[in-house]
Amino acid sequence: MRTAAIAKLKAGLSGYIESVKAGEQVVVTDRGRPVALIVPIDPGVSEDERRAELVAKGLVRPARGPIPADLIEGAVVPDLTAERAVQAVVEDREDRI
Repeated sequence: MRTAAIAKLKAGLSGYIESVKAGEQVVVTDRGRPVALIVPIDPGVSEDERRAELVAKGLVRPARGPIPADLIEGAVVPDLTAERAVQAVVEDREDRI
């Protein structure tokens, strides 16, 4: 089992994914504390079976239908400019570094 800090994982993601494809597990750490486990997906389990398992565990809810187009098209944020949107994204990302 491999261990990788978040920054190391981000920098070498392809290599870690190759290890997982080969059957290895990767423990992801944040400041030395384990926070996630990346494991290979069982090729014998279908996507529908995986989805049903996630629903049964309460981790996801099945869709009730397509997203109405007017929900997305009608989404308006007052006084939003491209510059303010970019600034918000940059500030959000800075919080994670």
